[in-house]
Formats: sequence, C-alpha cells, structure tokens
Amino acid sequence: MKHIASLKATRSDGKEFEYQSDDWELRALEGFDFPEIEISKQARGVGDGDIITGERRVSRDMKIVVRPLNANNYNLQRLQAIAFHNSRMTYDLHINYLGVERIAKNCKITASNFPLGNVYRMRDLTVRFLSPYADLFAVDSEQTNFVQKQALWVWPHAFAPGTPLNFATDELTAEKVINYIGSSPARPVVEITSTGYAKNVTIRVNSNMATLNLELKAGDRIVIDTSKSYALVNDKIVSTDSNSSPYDFRKFLLNFGDNFVKVDAATGSNVLRTNITYVGRYDGV
Repeated sequence: MKHIASLKATRSDGKEFEYQSDDWELRALEGFDFPEIEISKQARGVGDGDIITGERRVSRDMKIVVRPLNANNYNLQRLQAIAFHNSRMTYDLHINYLGVERIAKNCKITASNFPLGNVYRMRDLTVRFLSPYADLFAVDSEQTNFVQKQALWVWPHAFAPGTPLNFATDELTAEKVINYIGSSPARPVVEITSTGYAKNVTIRVNSNMATLNLELKAGDRIVIDTSKSYALVNDKIVSTDSNSSPYDFRKFLLNFGDNFVKVDAATGSNVLRTNITYVGRYDGV
C-alpha cells in the first residue's frame, strides 16, 4: 500500500497521525471506495417481484490496518498510537490514493485493536472509523464570482507613454455556468452583497428558482447555505415570495456537468455582487 496510498488523521484538537511514514506501514484500507447502498422494498400484493420503496447511501464505515516498523522504538510508537486514537474525539481522514486526495469528515472511532505480543514480531494496529457522511470531500473549496472578462483588444486604443494599456476589463454578470466534476451533488453557499437599492431578488440554480420578497440597501447581505432550508438576510431568516410557502433551498444542488446559476432582481440587479463557494463531494477515491 505504501507506494500507492497514504493516510493522515487530523483529530478535533488539531493533533495529527500519519499512517504511512518511516515509523508506520499502511497495510490495508477498506471503506474508501463506493458507499454502501440501502434499498427498501415491499413484496407485491399480486404477481412476482417487489416494489422499491426507498433508496439511500448509508454512513461510511472505514477500516485501517497499519504496522509499526521500528522494533527498537516500539514502546513509544505503541504509546503514541493508543493515546492518539481516543474515542471521545472526532477525526478527519485525509486519504491520497494514486495522487487523488479526499477527506472523510467528522469520523468517530467505532473499534480499535492493538494486540499484545512479541515486539519483534510486529503486531498490527487496526482502527475502524465511522463518518456520518456517505461522501468523501474535496480538500479545497471552489469559488465563483459573477464577473466575466470583457476583451478590449478588439477596439482601437490610444497609448499614452507611462500609462498601462489594458487588454481586458472585469464586467459584472447576472448569470454563470459552473462546471462541476464531483460524482455526488455539491451544496453551494451563495453570498449576495448589495451596493445600493435592490428589490425582490431571484435566485436560480438549474431548474430550481426562488424569489426573496424584500428590499435591500447598500451593505445588506444575503447568505444561502444550501445545506439548510432557509436564507439569511443580515443574519436573520427570511421567507421567499409571500404568495408561496418558504422555499427549501436544499434543492439548490450542483450536479455533475454544467450548472446554470442566475441571480437577478426586479429592481437594481446591477448593484448585486454574487459569490458562490462549494466543496466537491465524491462517492469514493
């Protein structure tokens, strides 16, 4: 495993443990590929077969097996391993496999084993972790600003000595196409800041659209975290169009491929500054 995979655990207090190093050899990994899928079914009242009533991906159960390499330092290695793997803590597991790095987040230890025996016959340390998420996460977040480059080279320019010649300028836009390559849908965070007066802001992600029936002034800020059902305006929960029930923003997902995103307003769309941040999610590594 040491030539193709490495693994690091980061504990909730900031301490780290390298499972592939000069002191430890990573011998086995389980549970970092596709998550387990649970299918619910019910027998048909008439005829053969079943009725599929539900489907979900369960939480991720992972197993790690490592072996200490230095018999002369075995006692210290054992003490450090036992002290680090504290079931009261939470862990993020950073796995790098064939150059691809992903993170299993908020893991808890469900079992661990480090048997006694002859120190010169190196015993394996086995740890099982459970992540509440079915997905693995990208290491870094991605960010998209609603700005596009406007080329200037297509028009004649007068060049004054000592003055830089611009070949492009930034131009605000109300819509963007985000190309997402994660294998599981991502939940973006949409931040909209107003630099002036705007009224009735509409947010669209693919086929999902909602209108916030409100008025904004300079400095007002809308935050839509699509892992939650609601939007915040200046840190206060706000409902959507008054003619409908509050919209569930958890439907605003980024799917694999191109995603059309638009932020507009009935009045003052040119004063809105939009930024979208998301972390890629993956079925495995």
